[in-house]
Amino acid sequence: MNNAEYLLLHKNCNTFSELSNAANNIANNTPGFKTDIFLYKTKRIKDVDKAVLYQKPTATIINWNHGGIKRTNSALDVAIKDGNSESVTLFGINTKNGVRYTRNGNFRLDNSFKLVDVNGNAVLSADGSEIFFNQSDVNNIIMSDGAIISETGQVGKIGLFSFHKADNIFNIVKSTDGYYEAKNIAASVSEEAEVIQGALEESNISYIAGMQKLLELQNDNALINKLSNDINDMRRRAYDKIAKL
Repeated sequence: MNNAEYLLLHKNCNTFSELSNAANNIANNTPGFKTDIFLYKTKRIKDVDKAVLYQKPTATIINWNHGGIKRTNSALDVAIKDGNSESVTLFGINTKNGVRYTRNGNFRLDNSFKLVDVNGNAVLSADGSEIFFNQSDVNNIIMSDGAIISETGQVGKIGLFSFHKADNIFNIVKSTDGYYEAKNIAASVSEEAEVIQGALEESNISYIAGMQKLLELQNDNALINKLSNDINDMRRRAYDKIAKL
């Protein structure tokens, strides 16, 4: 296998990975969804007659850029406004697999008047406890710091958990059901982030840019397949000529 074939093979593998990632990003239109970004590393092709370098995607990281804010006017919907660009703030959720995190603030009350997320899991306060409402709590106001105020006083306070991006680039990973999992790190309670009541953060995918990227990758894949077929045809014709000598 020559240099050109090695490069086409690796490029084809890279393109399939990027196609899968681009399609996944576009398919997710849930509140608070964050896209993935590939990290590339320069690699050297071995066992060829010349040293050839190429770029290979070796990992993905989460793109924490903000999505747009969409007004819903639902009293229990909340969107996060990060306190600074160096940190990301998340809601804490109590799941059967332990504490997970999310940017999706589409909350509601279950039959026990507990504040839960779209999956029915409990939303956590800053101290890690679950938040329960009284049946008589109707006109609830959620303050910018997450405090929930009703006619009878403060019901609870939605926890805002912060992670420093630079220190935890590989330690916050996507989990099931749209959650994030913190690996071997602890969150701090944010004193700077705020919430906006009656609103949700949209996905941070740019659909126009995402579709353009998807089309580019599909065109790349078609070109790679054509070049691979051309090389195979050239080899076959060369073998045919040699056989006739």
